[in-house]
Amino acid sequence: MTKRGSFGLHQLHDLISTGGSFTVSTARDLGLTRGVDQYRRETGRLGRPHHGLRTTAEPADLLDRARMAGLLLPPGGAIGRRTAADLMEVDPRLPSERGIDLDVECLVPLGATPLRRPGIRSYVTDLEPDEFDTGLGFPLTTPERTLADLLRWLPAHMALAVADRMARRKLVDLDGVEAILDRWHGHRFVRQARRLLDAVEPKSESYGESWLRLRLLDAGFPRPEAQIPILDGGLEIYRLDLGWPDLRIAVEYDGEEFHGSPEQQQHDADRRRDMFERHRWNVVGVGKAHVLGPTLLLEHGVGEMLGLRPRITHRSW
Repeated sequence: MTKRGSFGLHQLHDLISTGGSFTVSTARDLGLTRGVDQYRRETGRLGRPHHGLRTTAEPADLLDRARMAGLLLPPGGAIGRRTAADLMEVDPRLPSERGIDLDVECLVPLGATPLRRPGIRSYVTDLEPDEFDTGLGFPLTTPERTLADLLRWLPAHMALAVADRMARRKLVDLDGVEAILDRWHGHRFVRQARRLLDAVEPKSESYGESWLRLRLLDAGFPRPEAQIPILDGGLEIYRLDLGWPDLRIAVEYDGEEFHGSPEQQQHDADRRRDMFERHRWNVVGVGKAHVLGPTLLLEHGVGEMLGLRPRITHRSW
């Protein structure tokens, strides 16, 4: 007679305790297939979040979902792109995606079969062994490889915003990103990635500032300085988002969070009037609708201030 637990339940408990999830193929290799069936019957705790994967609990957050997807990766694969950035606490979501859970994105090496599961996006690419690590318990692309990918594949304004944030937080070595892009010379969207890498500004304090700066650069205007201090008696009294100090012209991004109420808007108006009357700075504020809108009103307005004509006739993002 077969005894209770003779299907290797103690081994199965050991397997589950390492992370709460395991692949069916791992259980099969260990001879635990019958034990898995018995465990499910006796506990009712074994879920199936993806084909070929078993877990004792539903994923609670992105880290759980990434860890589960990591179990399904072929050798040499890694979690990457937007998921990697998100796990580094750099939000890669488009404005229209704020507040939603993104699919887990992963990279699989050339010649491997991409993962096809709900909630997982898989990309076949070259991936060097030193471009990912396992510090979180599964392969995750390094900040340099993550940013190199995002500079290529994200919309330009979001790619620059993510790059600025990673540089500001000193998460990434920009020279390392350039070295990866050098390896991809002539590949798709690498020219965009190089242009955006040259535009990275670690001083940028918000995504809106990054978007605004890219529009000014796309228009062909001289690169503005970021976070310009205005001093009075040696003390900083104001700081301007973007501008050209030699011309005393500045452009600021008025985000909805800090500039949306009537009181905040009045404060902005008073501040800019004081900047002009006492310090001879011409400062204009622009909002999200101007920066992400479809027209070239922003470019023509700033161009008039600078005495320059925009070099573009249509938006590229």
